Amino acid sequence: MNYESYRKRLQYLLVTGKISRDEYNLLIKIVNQNLSFTARFFSLCINPFAHIKSFDLLSLGIMGIVYLSIIGTQLHLHYDGLIGFSVLNKHKRINEVQLLLEQLFTWVVWVFIASLNLTIIRVNNFRHIDLINFSLIVKFPYLLLATICYLLYLLNPDVLSFSVSTSSSLLTKVLNMLLSVVSYTFLIWVVVLYFNALKESSGLVGGKLWLCFISAFIITNVVLFAVVEPLINRIIF
Repeated sequence: MNYESYRKRLQYLLVTGKISRDEYNLLIKIVNQNLSFTARFFSLCINPFAHIKSFDLLSLGIMGIVYLSIIGTQLHLHYDGLIGFSVLNKHKRINEVQLLLEQLFTWVVWVFIASLNLTIIRVNNFRHIDLINFSLIVKFPYLLLATICYLLYLLNPDVLSFSVSTSSSLLTKVLNMLLSVVSYTFLIWVVVLYFNALKESSGLVGGKLWLCFISAFIITNVVLFAVVEPLINRIIF
């Protein structure tokens, strides 16, 4: 039985009440110790919620939001919606407080909608505090992406335009292409983290988990783009 099979089996036992949360965490810890370094590292990247304590993730998440706000101001980055990551026109004003509010609104709306979904489907052992803490760290890949963007910006500022003209140098074109590929890869990574954050905090498995995640993801983005983003854009632009 591989690692994921063990996890699914343990999650099933947890959901059905056959083992407690403490027993689940202990068994997961034992399973993790038997993993190879590569498997452990990969598991940590896509599901840190099973390896790091909830309150530790809270502090890391807060620092991450502050970091994204600071570096986003320097590079004119915009974190729209749940998974948005784009570069603004340099002539548009932006500051750390506005970016901080943008990310906090996203976090609050996601937690509220996801919690509402879990309440509707009557999840008995849902841990609200874990969803709050876990959801703060889901954009960790964007910390890496923003850092990569900053390093590339120091090397060649034109690479952040995301629109390379025919007169651009070969280096600019190559860097722009690589950055686009990396950006889409990190976007998928963020989606996976959102999914695992919901899974670990709710204990859901199977169809209910997918239904709850997809509906929460869609509804949250609709609320963010239809209500929250227009309000924030008035401040930013």
